Amino acid sequence: MEIRKIKKASLQIKIIIFFLFALYTILPDYFRIFGVTSQVVVAFCIFFLYVINGGNFRISKRGTIYILLYTVPMIITYLYNGDFFYIIKFVLERAFLIMILYSTIKTREEFNSLIDILLKFAVLESISAYIHFVFNFNVFSIISNATDLSTLTADTQYRLGMVRVEGSFGHPITFAIYLSICLWLCLYMYSQFSRVKYRIYYVMMCIALLLTIERLPLIIFIASQIVYLLIQNPKKLRRILTRVVVLIPILLLLVFILPDQVMEVPKNILNMVTGVFSSESLMGISSYNDESAFSYRSAMLKVLPTQMENHWLFGIGSQYNTSFSFYINNHVQHSIDNQYLYYFVVYGIFGLTESILWVIGITLVSKRYFSVKSTKKFQYYSRFIIFVYALNLFSVAEMYEYKIVIVFMSLCLIDIRLNNISSQTATNYKPLQEDQS
Repeated sequence: MEIRKIKKASLQIKIIIFFLFALYTILPDYFRIFGVTSQVVVAFCIFFLYVINGGNFRISKRGTIYILLYTVPMIITYLYNGDFFYIIKFVLERAFLIMILYSTIKTREEFNSLIDILLKFAVLESISAYIHFVFNFNVFSIISNATDLSTLTADTQYRLGMVRVEGSFGHPITFAIYLSICLWLCLYMYSQFSRVKYRIYYVMMCIALLLTIERLPLIIFIASQIVYLLIQNPKKLRRILTRVVVLIPILLLLVFILPDQVMEVPKNILNMVTGVFSSESLMGISSYNDESAFSYRSAMLKVLPTQMENHWLFGIGSQYNTSFSFYINNHVQHSIDNQYLYYFVVYGIFGLTESILWVIGITLVSKRYFSVKSTKKFQYYSRFIIFVYALNLFSVAEMYEYKIVIVFMSLCLIDIRLNNISSQTATNYKPLQEDQS
């Protein structure tokens, strides 16, 4: 009887930890709890809940190597620049949270249950995106209470005369990257269980991704889907493309035939699609100046290294947040829209090393990443996520999507371990609930 009670209590703790992790991935930075960033508060809650429950911080040799690969260079840089608070935050989020999740999940059932919860939260984010797009109201603005001017807020941005949805992430591009990752997790879950709900989740998140009106994340995601279909099922890809070709003229015909009042929303969506994927947009015309986004990022590669002076190893540090600026074609710029370049300028060679190893390091500790061919394996889908995320970071410095990436990297390490335990590889998925209804 006592053993049953212990198992029941342990299961409840795990469910709470899973929901806290899912909540952690979406909490906005502009929501503060007693003046502290909400995701940091939740991270500490996860940490203390795990410790109080008697959890041990265990991780595999591969996991230890991976964590050391990207934490050591960054800790050295933070120490050099005197950013001691960031050391605590960095180690808590990118080391302890990974170890907690790694130690908590024991079976494939629990592994899939966490992903299922993550997807439910992504669907809620998608619903909030629909509300934002239709009513020009971000529901997360209700909890915005940050006074720090450097924090991304719940302000609405526009492109092509339409609202760009951003969920709880403070910017459309970081929301788009978050959705791209969740969409691939959704494909993995559908490959395991073929449930209708995952098809619905997929469509809902695709629509939300489109409503961000973010060019590069959309292009990268679509390209990755085409590659996926080419590898998995070329015939299915041809069927999809045929349907799209047939559907486009029908939609165009409806736009001209039906009254404007009826077709207002479809027209906006059609304008959005044609605008995002027009030749001008694909060249990356910026809404801020006459230079293309591609030219702007290319110019950064030439201009920014000249700003480094003698800071090659450890970067310019806190100077970036106080007085850093540079000129491109007589336009003053303050932000570096490239994760790798940003980390190189701010944190030097050590920072650049960290940013690269954080993204691709997981593939270095497991040879299977380049040999897995089964579409039933998590590693098969995680390769696409790494590819999508790594490419997106060429167009933006890492923002709040890093939280879903922390959970994803944890899942990669857990998956490696589960694949090595033959007795658990065939475990069937059951939601972690007492009532299996």
